[in-house]
Amino acid sequence: MTGVVFHGPVPGWLDAARAHARAGDTAAAIGLAERILARTPNHAEVLALRGDMRAKGGDLAAALADFARARDLAPDDGVIAKLHLRALMQLRRYPEATAALLAGAARHPRLAQVAGQLLRDKCFAGDWRDCDALLVLAQAGFAAGDYEHMPYLEIARGHDRGAIRRIGETIAARWAQPAIMRPPRPAGPRIRVAYLSADFNPHATTNLLSELPELHRRELFEVFAFSYGEDSDDAVRHRLRDGFEHFIEVPGETDAAIADRIAACGIDIAVDLKGLTEHARPGILAARPAPVQVAWLGYPATSGMEWIDYIIADRTVLPAAHFADYSEQIVWLPDTYQVNDRQRPVGAAGTRAEHGLPAEGLIFASFNNGYKITPAMFDIWMRLLMLVPGSVLWQLDSHPDLASNLRREAAARAVDPARLVFAPSVDRPEYIGRMVLADLFLDTVPCNAHTTASDALWAGLPVLTMRGETFTGRVAASLLAAVDLPELVAGDVGEYEAKALQLARAPDRLAALRARLDAGRTTCRLFDTPRFRNGIETAFDTMLTRHRAGLPPAHFAVESPRPK
Repeated sequence: MTGVVFHGPVPGWLDAARAHARAGDTAAAIGLAERILARTPNHAEVLALRGDMRAKGGDLAAALADFARARDLAPDDGVIAKLHLRALMQLRRYPEATAALLAGAARHPRLAQVAGQLLRDKCFAGDWRDCDALLVLAQAGFAAGDYEHMPYLEIARGHDRGAIRRIGETIAARWAQPAIMRPPRPAGPRIRVAYLSADFNPHATTNLLSELPELHRRELFEVFAFSYGEDSDDAVRHRLRDGFEHFIEVPGETDAAIADRIAACGIDIAVDLKGLTEHARPGILAARPAPVQVAWLGYPATSGMEWIDYIIADRTVLPAAHFADYSEQIVWLPDTYQVNDRQRPVGAAGTRAEHGLPAEGLIFASFNNGYKITPAMFDIWMRLLMLVPGSVLWQLDSHPDLASNLRREAAARAVDPARLVFAPSVDRPEYIGRMVLADLFLDTVPCNAHTTASDALWAGLPVLTMRGETFTGRVAASLLAAVDLPELVAGDVGEYEAKALQLARAPDRLAALRARLDAGRTTCRLFDTPRFRNGIETAFDTMLTRHRAGLPPAHFAVESPRPK
């Protein structure tokens, strides 16, 4: 790192400050840095060190001042440039961060490794300015080793299934290892299935999964959970501990140790619920601890991992024409790939006034996180507001900057920003309950609502979607087929907009759709969890039967579940 040559005690103090920083003693490191700066105030490296310690201590504003000064003193230092950029991002000063990144990337190529995170943060905030330029840098950052953010960006914002597979394969290559030869487990009286996740706590995946372990037929299946995430110690966690036959907590263990425990338990089928999402641990199954390894539910895309044998899907989310873009063999469940929890509570709706909604007028809703909203979708929504007098768009206030950014975008499209209403985060029963007040849920592409769409349908709120080109963009179509409302699936953006306008102008049709949802809640395939259980158990049985017969993994369909 760039700095000034010193004489006397300063180098010794600097070495000591570095040592304190490595040990995590921020106060001591800051104290020594300040002694040095009192003698040599223009020492870029020491300013950066103090800034780093201040950032770790939570004083981001002071840290940013140190990094900015250090950057001015050492403009060629890429490490300082990255520290400065990250501080801007932590403070959510996205326009400044974007300008710094775009201006500095040519001088400091490694800054591209931050572009994916900045683009992700801006998407969550609904800040679409300069996103195309950032995406180019993010792609360069991925090539340079920023593997964390590109899977998210591609599956949430992209349409290219081939690109998604290449990204997965590139990341998987980092985890690949020779399979450990383990002695075969004799066939037991029950099939041993293990679900692996960091998210056995309040989380979108777990909100869907919670009832399934309670319903697995214990005379046929011995069901394990391997939890490598933190213990949330709440009702969700307690229910899961009770629902699984074996709930094994391994948050502090290495990938190899967890793999050994899976093998020691004699697991027949390991089900990865994480894929390449945050806190994923691909190295566990890379060691091949189970003879059959499956991807399901948590990552709606191909993993690119050669050690994952199957992905559980359905004919809608993953049609045969897409098979070549997947590294796994495809298993089609008969109705939908998505399991659901029939015990999810629906809280009281409250009144429109209590939620900041107008007393009259149609309520369009889109409770997706901000990162799923694209400028193209927002254009459609704003046109709908202009064409439907008195209507409002009700959205989830999922980021501190989302409301201000989207209201700015609405004004730029000649729509009164006050017609955008933002719902705060609340407990899940209230979150589902208030959906009853909306008239039509407007879904997003290229990434649909997933758990959110199921919640809306459970609440009786019609969901209008468009069938996309990737798994993430076809989920809502799968769910609507399973509640027998395929007419709410549009084939393209023109049809989507036309359907939304037709429904908005036909309150009787909206009421009829709501009545169909209410009547079918206890009978439709989407919320028939015992039926789903039968289908996935048939899939597990077929996978293991093939393996025990010496046959390789292969595509297959579960045409009809076993009788209840």
